[in-house]
Amino acid sequence: MACLQSKGLWFVMRCRAGFLAEVSELARQAEEDALLELDLERGNRLHSKKLRLYLEPGQTKLRVRCVKVELPGGETEYLLTSLRELDASRFQELYHKRWAVETGIDFHKNVLQLENFSARTVLGVRQDFEARMLAANLSALLIADAEQELEQQQAGKHNRHTYKVNRAVALGLVKDNLASLLMGKEPAQQVYERLKEKIKRRKEALRPGRSFKRRQKLHYKFHINKRPVI
Repeated sequence: MACLQSKGLWFVMRCRAGFLAEVSELARQAEEDALLELDLERGNRLHSKKLRLYLEPGQTKLRVRCVKVELPGGETEYLLTSLRELDASRFQELYHKRWAVETGIDFHKNVLQLENFSARTVLGVRQDFEARMLAANLSALLIADAEQELEQQQAGKHNRHTYKVNRAVALGLVKDNLASLLMGKEPAQQVYERLKEKIKRRKEALRPGRSFKRRQKLHYKFHINKRPVI
């Protein structure tokens, strides 16, 4: 927070009630929205070299707004933010907008596995990275075209749900057919159209308002001898 504030950047971040003593104190109160004054002399906070990089000389306080947000399941989220003028009722909607960013990062880290390399040389790592990004970009093009056609097909129907294609399935299909696209044994447009039709058949319904209980994630290290080829 000190880093973001020192750079003049706006932020909204979620935290647990026990993240800071000041948040814990607010959690025990009925107040839903408060401007917290974080005492940097409390405990060992000022011992952090990283924190001191972003503080003014002699600075011992940090001010941040904390907003309580009630979730449909009855849980309470605590949002720390630099947005002091925004109405508290709008924070749930605002925070939800980070979901597309989070799913994008998750896609690159866990589905695409950009951090998982099969090579030990600079050239090999670059080849791994560029092959993955090529497959991701091709699948993104296919998804955009497939979803546009799905929207047109659904426009005249009265379906209960809106549908979108499955990105992980699309990526898998592109990876399986990447060699055919690059080697030119079959016209690229023909391969593209065939893949697009397969992707359209693997659609899934959008269900607004769905939420799932957060699960503790295990942190696995990638093993170089277990990485897929592409």
